[in-house]
Amino acid sequence: MRRLLLLISAAITPLLIFSCEDGNKQESPIPVISLSGSWYEMGRQYGRQVLPYLQDTRQYLEDRIGNDSQKKEAVELTAEKLFSSYPDSLRVFFDGMREGSGLPLSTLKVLNAIEYAEPDFACAGIAVWGDYSGGELLYGRNYDALSYREISKDIILTIYHPTDSPAFATLGYAGEIYCVNGWNSEGLFIELNNGQPSAGRDYHYELEPSTVSLLMSLGTSKGIDDFDSFITSTRCSSGYMIGVCDSLTARSYEWSYEGCKRGDGSTPEGLMVQTNYFVNPEWSYPTPSDADSWQGHTRRNNLIDLAERHKGSINLETMQKILETCIEDGGATSEYTRYQIIYQPSGNRIWVRIPGELEWSAIDLF
Repeated sequence: MRRLLLLISAAITPLLIFSCEDGNKQESPIPVISLSGSWYEMGRQYGRQVLPYLQDTRQYLEDRIGNDSQKKEAVELTAEKLFSSYPDSLRVFFDGMREGSGLPLSTLKVLNAIEYAEPDFACAGIAVWGDYSGGELLYGRNYDALSYREISKDIILTIYHPTDSPAFATLGYAGEIYCVNGWNSEGLFIELNNGQPSAGRDYHYELEPSTVSLLMSLGTSKGIDDFDSFITSTRCSSGYMIGVCDSLTARSYEWSYEGCKRGDGSTPEGLMVQTNYFVNPEWSYPTPSDADSWQGHTRRNNLIDLAERHKGSINLETMQKILETCIEDGGATSEYTRYQIIYQPSGNRIWVRIPGELEWSAIDLF
């Protein structure tokens, strides 16, 4: 099994590798978990390797809930409703995770719903290629949230090597078995932003969670056109902005229970920018204000302005500087930016930054 190589600066603690059955864990500022086998086997490997991080996120939630019985009941109900529409393969994964971690299934369900329990997110994505980059495609992404600062050490990259599909990977908090950032071995990248400022806060628990649908699509999409067929034919459980790219182009999808439309037509060829509101004029939704979209208009306009300012010369270093630029300085990053990602399809590599804690570190995928 091919092992991931974590490339980090000399200032960071050297990499330690631990084996577990057919998987392995790489200890570093960004933990990398590699799983292999059936869904049950991968779940068991995950439970064993991620247990310290699961315990940490559990403590975080317990501290947030405190003695508030109503909040505890609401989180548990959300977790049950979310899990009720999970596909069989992931239910088997959870069985393995329960055995590997020794934690009750009820606890694992709650940890899986950590982002659904506190769902205030304000993310942003920017992709450049062609005339804007002067060459290779680069995709930058801010993950912004009002919560979760305390669990930045529990952000992990999980690599899945299932027996029934090509390899794929996700990056997020320990315990969440779905996709908010995902890659596959075919070179496809998917990232999810909150689209509720446009589509509303209704959530359709009778449908398979869209974050789960995205996870499963990583194993079936051989390219961006396959992903287009998936997302345009799949009903969404809530309102999301989905950014996707391969090595040649990037797209933005505005996805709601009412349907799916492209949002990237609002920017020139070679540039895609999305924040937290729908920009396709065909929607009947009212356009949210800046205040109602976590400064979504300001962040989007700032990213477009920065791309235009650096058009033709946006390389990796420039993209890093763009993402590091705060809102007040004409960028999109704020005190709520929990982590940042840059994807380089040409090198099959991602760069990860945790503002104030970890500077840009590279991970070679697959």
